[in-house]
Amino acid sequence: MKVVTSLPKEQPVLRRAGPMDIVAIDKCNRELLPENYPLSFYREFFDSPSCANFVVLDKTTGNLIGYVLSKAGVRLRTKDDKSGSVSGIEGHIYSLAVHSNHRRKGYARALMNAVENDLCQRYPALVFISLHVRDSNMSARQFYRSCNYVRVQIVKNYYGDEHGVLMKKIFRR
Repeated sequence: MKVVTSLPKEQPVLRRAGPMDIVAIDKCNRELLPENYPLSFYREFFDSPSCANFVVLDKTTGNLIGYVLSKAGVRLRTKDDKSGSVSGIEGHIYSLAVHSNHRRKGYARALMNAVENDLCQRYPALVFISLHVRDSNMSARQFYRSCNYVRVQIVKNYYGDEHGVLMKKIFRR
């Protein structure tokens, strides 16, 4: 399945994220999201070949507009299969953020499309991509629904102080 990645008319730079982006990603995360991580958390996303991480940068200033961190590789087995064979690959989006003054311009969708396109191309056996979102974050939930992610379950106290909503987008059955 080919997923087209497109950016708004301002044409910022969408590229694969690398270790040189960790500080900017961490700063963005701390400014925008209540879940903050140690720098070692981000390093894991650049040490693993199964990661699909992207950033959107302002073409003029080079400042970070948004980012997405994701991973693939969780192998799925059917309940009936006792052989241990792999029946598919699961992807998971761990963090997505776009600075508030750049929202509703298509950057988050471009980041999601980049992840989906990359994981689908590298992992033909990709079955689905999952993510968690705060139960109270209705705008994010609506955005993910518009990207064809469906609610799978409520995860009690996923965020400690709040329930999470597990959402998935199916790519093949």
